[in-house]
Amino acid sequence: MDERQINYKDFLKYVHEHFAENITLEEVEEILHLEEDYNKDSPNSLGKSLVIDRLLFTGQKKTGESFIFDQPVYQGINVWIADNHKGKSTIFKIIKFALTGADSIKKDIKPWITEIFLQFTIGKITYTCYINRTGRDRGGVYRFSINRFMELRENQKFDDAQKEIEFEFNNQIQFEEKIQDFFFEQFSFYTLKYTQKNSAKDSFEMNTSSLSWATYFKSIYLESSNYEYLFFDKERYGLQGKKIFEMILGLPLTYPINMLNIQMDRVLETIGKKRLIDKTKLEFNKNNEVHLKKRLAEVTLEMKALQEGQKIEFNDRPLVEEYNKLFEKINESRKQQRVVSDAYQKGKNELIACEAELQSLEGDKAKISSEVTKLRKRELNINIYRQSESFFTNLEIKTCPHCEKKVSEDKKKSEIEDHICSLCGKESKEQKVDPEEINEKAKLLEVERSKHEAKLEQIDNTGKTGEFDHLIPE
Repeated sequence: MDERQINYKDFLKYVHEHFAENITLEEVEEILHLEEDYNKDSPNSLGKSLVIDRLLFTGQKKTGESFIFDQPVYQGINVWIADNHKGKSTIFKIIKFALTGADSIKKDIKPWITEIFLQFTIGKITYTCYINRTGRDRGGVYRFSINRFMELRENQKFDDAQKEIEFEFNNQIQFEEKIQDFFFEQFSFYTLKYTQKNSAKDSFEMNTSSLSWATYFKSIYLESSNYEYLFFDKERYGLQGKKIFEMILGLPLTYPINMLNIQMDRVLETIGKKRLIDKTKLEFNKNNEVHLKKRLAEVTLEMKALQEGQKIEFNDRPLVEEYNKLFEKINESRKQQRVVSDAYQKGKNELIACEAELQSLEGDKAKISSEVTKLRKRELNINIYRQSESFFTNLEIKTCPHCEKKVSEDKKKSEIEDHICSLCGKESKEQKVDPEEINEKAKLLEVERSKHEAKLEQIDNTGKTGEFDHLIPE
């Protein structure tokens, strides 16, 4: 078994050892049971990447002017340069729409566009996403290039390419669902969940929401309105950014940690409901006792008034019987009040202790999570530096950008052997950072991060699962 995977049976025994006096092994298993395997997450890379090759869209402006935008996208860095309000953001919104089905194109621009083609590559397979926007959205994703699509449509031979159709759709809802299933399958993604408190006042109800492919797409395309969430430290809903980061990195135990956190939130929801019910019962008994005492006082006054009227003869037996019954009810109510009050106080004391322990664990978790985030940022910075160093170091200059003369092979050879620049002819004396030193720093950061993540996992496994079950009402 991979050392990064968890042995479920050993994990159950480990948790049970900490709570053996209060809970059985079977009850622990019932609490920690999940719909899917604890080792669902795979840290191994699939070797796939999403690369955009070409964007083509056509349409007609309000003025009646037709337009065709056809732009190939090259490997490396591509930059769109234009003045403000010239369509740069629209280009990226169209790419986002073709890859997620989430339409954020401006309302005044949307009617202009009639057809969208986006060619992209995953691994070694080329795909084309086609969307017809005349009327209700319809189209599909096909396993061939835009040129091949145009050729089949022109010759009316789409029936010959049925095996190359990945999927087709007839409305935007179908498109969103099918494109999500397509990319989830390609990159082994799945839906993570998070809880939100009900907005209603004094409500303990929790709502469960899920992350979609459009949410994960934020890791690829971050719109200007989302820059405040770039480092995931200001997320308002279920720490979405952190979950996206864990999914893309393929961190081990992402699924069980996510689901156990959901179950923990549900336990806290139940504790809140129980506390509210106990308080309501106590208030009801107090009100009932006040009512009975008031009724007893009224009956007593009535009896005294009747006894003082010596000339009036009446049968006081029914009143005495009612008095005795009321007195018995008052005694019974007092007993019930004592029982409820004792139970409420006991539950309150247990709850305070559990909340203190939970707060302590949450504090430790927050500190460790913050340290893990810092280490990940440092790892990311090193990797970006390493990649950019490799990218710009391996650039080959074939033509002088000033005079457009070709650089001779002798100058290229001299640059490699003697470090003489093929353009200026001077020897480079700049000290370059040793790649081995960068790799060593990256390894040390990874080891330190792994230690902190192990501490975080220990807190999640021992401090947040099964700890409050004795407070849940049967």
